[in-house]
Amino acid sequence: MSQLSEVEFQALLKLVVCPDDRQPLTAAPLALIERLNELVAQRALRNVVGSLIDEPLEQALVRQDRQRLYANRAGIPVLLPQEGVLLDDGDRALLPERG
Repeated sequence: MSQLSEVEFQALLKLVVCPDDRQPLTAAPLALIERLNELVAQRALRNVVGSLIDEPLEQALVRQDRQRLYANRAGIPVLLPQEGVLLDDGDRALLPERG
């Protein structure tokens, strides 16, 4: 699957918002992607409606309040409210400090 280049990804971030509450989104750091992919491998990662996420994440976007994440699939953000992943305290610990 294709990932967006860093330039494309940064341009995209200026255009998209959370579909649930319109908060800005930022790129998820690699450490968080790796943590969530461990859960995918264990068949333990679910979206907000409880559906199993069975494909590893390549890139993702995190809501400004650091509560929810949206995956990118083939370079396209899946910005459907039901596809969001709720982040726990361990996940949020992997996010950079807010500026």
